[in-house]
Amino acid sequence: MNCPKNETISSDYKSNINNLFNSLLNNGDFVTGFSNSSSGIGETVYGLFLCRGDVSSSTCTKCVSTATTGVLSICSESKKAVAWYDDCMLRYSNETTFSKLDQSVDALIMSLMKFSNSTRLKEVLGQDKLNDVINRAANDGSLKKYAVGEADFNSTKKVTVLGQCTPDISAADCQTCLRTANASLEGGIGIYYPSCVLSFDLEDIASSGGGGVNISTKRLVAIIVTIFVVFAGQI
Repeated sequence: MNCPKNETISSDYKSNINNLFNSLLNNGDFVTGFSNSSSGIGETVYGLFLCRGDVSSSTCTKCVSTATTGVLSICSESKKAVAWYDDCMLRYSNETTFSKLDQSVDALIMSLMKFSNSTRLKEVLGQDKLNDVINRAANDGSLKKYAVGEADFNSTKKVTVLGQCTPDISAADCQTCLRTANASLEGGIGIYYPSCVLSFDLEDIASSGGGGVNISTKRLVAIIVTIFVVFAGQI
């Protein structure tokens, strides 16, 4: 969760944040997993949520609800905030966030699993498959801008990669965001920006079940931001 501290926040602005979150929770599209909204005049607050492309609407709803509670608790004196959870991302700002590429802050994920680093996993996956995931995510017509890919790691495990952008940015900006994420992994297995996420995982083939790819294993979270971050992912 990224939010500057010790900012001067008026009561009207705090009220607008609450109204924004109520609007997102009551009117958000939890089926596609993405909605944006704004609240207030003068001290307008802009915000959005993005749920991971493979989660159900109920999981999306629960995650966004948890995120709003967390943000209101931790970022009560902040004009802007970005919160990353395993199943969703929530953000608000005093500047419009709509249709704008934003890579201003990030969270880098490190893995607890042996040999699970981006360099090794990318070698197994191959650059062609990684480029395919980035291109499919950027040009996805399902209002999700989401794509996954996989390759066998060995006889028992497979590498999976997830690429996703907020659907309001252009295909070109989505590609830029994901390619920047790929170049910035620095040995981690995932990187989260306000506009996109690129995440690698190593899964048991037998337990994958052939369903949707679930990038949700036990992780050691390393936070790299310019101000302050508390990452609320799964440990």
